[in-house]
Amino acid sequence: MSLFDIQRYDLFYSDTSSKSKELVLKNLLKDAKKRKKASQSKIDDAAEEETQPSVVTEEKVEEEPNELDGVPKKKKKKKSEKPDANNNSTKEESITSAEIVVQAESPVKNESEKSEEVEDLEKTQQEVPKNEEEEEEEEVEKVVMPDIEGPHEFGGFTVLGDYKEKALDKVNQVLPNWLAHPSVFKPDVTTGNLPVLEMPNLDSDLKQKLLDNGISHFFPVQYQVIPAILNDVKLGAGVGCAGFRTRDICCSSPTGSGKTLAFVLPIIQCLKNRVVRRVRALVILPVRTLAQQVYKVFQTYAEDFGLKVVLIMGEKSFEKEKMSLVKKRSDGYECLADVIVATPGKLVDHISQTEGFDLRHLRFLVIDEADRVIDDIKHNWLTHVEKAVYKTTDNKTDFDCDFIRAKPGPITIANCLKINIPFQKLLFSATMSDNSQKLKQLNLFQPRLFSAMKNNNAQKSASSPPLADEADNQVEDAKSKKSSNKAEENKNLFKPAEDIVQQFVIPKCLIEKYVVCTPSYKPLILFHFLTAMKYKHVLCFTNSKECTHRLFLLAKCFDEFKVAKITSLMKSDQKKKILSWFEAGKINLLVSTDVMARGMDLSNVQLVVSYDCPSHVETYVHRVGRTARAGKEGTAISLVQVKEVTHFKTLRKKCGGKENYSRLRIPNEDLELLIPKFKESLELLPQTLKDEKKRTNTKSIDLGI
Repeated sequence: MSLFDIQRYDLFYSDTSSKSKELVLKNLLKDAKKRKKASQSKIDDAAEEETQPSVVTEEKVEEEPNELDGVPKKKKKKKSEKPDANNNSTKEESITSAEIVVQAESPVKNESEKSEEVEDLEKTQQEVPKNEEEEEEEEVEKVVMPDIEGPHEFGGFTVLGDYKEKALDKVNQVLPNWLAHPSVFKPDVTTGNLPVLEMPNLDSDLKQKLLDNGISHFFPVQYQVIPAILNDVKLGAGVGCAGFRTRDICCSSPTGSGKTLAFVLPIIQCLKNRVVRRVRALVILPVRTLAQQVYKVFQTYAEDFGLKVVLIMGEKSFEKEKMSLVKKRSDGYECLADVIVATPGKLVDHISQTEGFDLRHLRFLVIDEADRVIDDIKHNWLTHVEKAVYKTTDNKTDFDCDFIRAKPGPITIANCLKINIPFQKLLFSATMSDNSQKLKQLNLFQPRLFSAMKNNNAQKSASSPPLADEADNQVEDAKSKKSSNKAEENKNLFKPAEDIVQQFVIPKCLIEKYVVCTPSYKPLILFHFLTAMKYKHVLCFTNSKECTHRLFLLAKCFDEFKVAKITSLMKSDQKKKILSWFEAGKINLLVSTDVMARGMDLSNVQLVVSYDCPSHVETYVHRVGRTARAGKEGTAISLVQVKEVTHFKTLRKKCGGKENYSRLRIPNEDLELLIPKFKESLELLPQTLKDEKKRTNTKSIDLGI
């Protein structure tokens, strides 16, 4: 029966808070005590009338002096409890029954019954002497809700299902030690640069070549990474760090900060004294246009040292690329390349199909735009490369048939008898991933991370760049500190991931703005930038090839500016021609998909327009990175719909830095001037589509010139 009553109580007060439950239980206990005392007083009065009728008057006479003289409460209790000494069992039964009755009746009473009950309670409180009332209140105040979760006993009741809400602790991402403790540098390329002549360990011929090309200072990423790579080859390209396996290097730096030169210069210096030509450097890039750009930089600095750089990306026929890699002789195959710049797909084709193509002497594997290569990995190219690097051959016609490059393993006496050529991986990206599972696919060996930080509290000073051996000493010091202070180590390990890596850094000289508009006004706003705001070199990004094509056809009808487009369907020769026209100023507006967003170095871009809001922050960082490169000023404007504002602000917040970030408002009066011309272009659009179909039948492509 008591369980049923408690369940009714639980259902009735299931929505109340813990404090209200506590007050209800206190009132129930009070009510039960009053009822018990009322029933007990009736029993006492009846017993006293039969045996000692004069005792009641004595108590009434003695009550007043007790209050005045301060008589202890225990004496009064003894007098009242004398006739009740033989009825202890009946008392307990009455208390229990009273509590149960009160518990069963209290939840179902209506308001009128509750009010009558309150009046009765006030009358009984007035009848009870003052000292007894205080005594009861003290006993009730002692009743406190126990701090226990789940079913438990309280005041004679069984409380069921009383669980408290717990605040969930924030879970921080735990990163590997090399990700949690990077070597950081300032992302600002306008201050604190290092003069070329002061770069330690760099070849004097390379310094002179840099000065001849108009480069007088090194940016932060360059004077951090170049000494680290040169330190690994100071004993020779085939020896490494005194025979020990070299550590891999990862670099995360903003767009336009000079990452390409950071790996081109040390590789050329390492290979400039080679005697026999072998493939010792392999550079992997995700897209053809970026491969062409890196190939051009290698050619510029390698030609004075007799090094041969070969480009493999499918631009030429497979046979022509094969002839540029190897040459067949009567006694075997001769390697014709020192450095290979390639896209992943074509590289796998040559590894599997080109006879005599050998990578067993490979010293450097460079992966530029590493996050894109990892996400869009094709044909499992890294597995093919590693198999080719550690390949054994039984072909006696091969010049190096006796050369065996053992796979790295644990250090033993037998392994130390022979020094193997080091195989080092160099990763570069503006949006380096902190996903350890993705990075694990690259099989990195004790990597070192060089990262640009969002804030200016970089650990390294821009004016005094540290060498790599100093970084190694710092690592050793960190290890000794960790062994002595384990608590501090755990504190550092649980740093939020966004404060360590995944730094989406925007160039400091970039001015960012966004315009809130409807889709129908986007073309007018874009044309307003070219006609009214007088931008001469505008690069516009869209999210699809279809949108790129429609916008290109609309803009083509305007006579005030020249327009062209670039998509992934175009051949590399056509892209190269359009880019050369854009740099020469023959094209004012270049509409493109995100195929142009990564790595392309266009020196004269004044304005970058995101015609469609990007879905990911990485895409936004690479889009706006096409301007404000190498310390120059630039502007980026995003056209955002009303429903996309929240998403865009959240995306932009990940990049940090709000100094040059604001909203741009364009009056409708300024756009009305373009409406007549825009209507004419819409009327001409059907005829333009018909002409386009004819050209596609003849396999000709309109470049917009």
